[in-house]
Amino acid sequence: MIKLNLLPPGQKKQIYLEKINRWLVFYAASFCAILGGFVLMLLFIYVLISIESKTAETSYRVAQTGSQGQDLSSYKKLAQEFNSELEKVRSIQKEHKNYSLLFEQLLPLVPAGVRFKSLRIDESNKIVLAGFVSDREQIIKFKDSLESSPHFSDIESPLSNLVKQSNIDFNLSFGFNPEVLKK
Repeated sequence: MIKLNLLPPGQKKQIYLEKINRWLVFYAASFCAILGGFVLMLLFIYVLISIESKTAETSYRVAQTGSQGQDLSSYKKLAQEFNSELEKVRSIQKEHKNYSLLFEQLLPLVPAGVRFKSLRIDESNKIVLAGFVSDREQIIKFKDSLESSPHFSDIESPLSNLVKQSNIDFNLSFGFNPEVLKK
């Protein structure tokens, strides 16, 4: 069987370069995600080690004082320092927002054929979403499912999302319930 490739050489090269570019973007994004996770892990370890070293230094100072009265006051001071460090950790944990819970609510609402290009979440609990759909019905179905969800509100869809019948680059912006992040 004979296989014919009727594409001109310039177009073949362009397709080949696009394929390489996609792989490079994929590997670069994967590398950045892994590197970011590694940096967060190192930062967490650094905080734990600094707390431990402060505790060890205070224990060493208490052991060198020798006097029972000084030891008691040193232990009280050590306990106060440790409690203040624990309070800092608790306040950081209270402020932490778990965005994976938001994605758990959003992804089941996305119909097949909808691709996201970008997703931005700002401090005012607003999501700006850009993507691609192959036909108009998919974007309408996606918008309707967002409107019916109790977790999302104020869905804004520009008319440009509905102008074309097929191959639509869409934009949506909507708010979300901040309680979703704290479950």
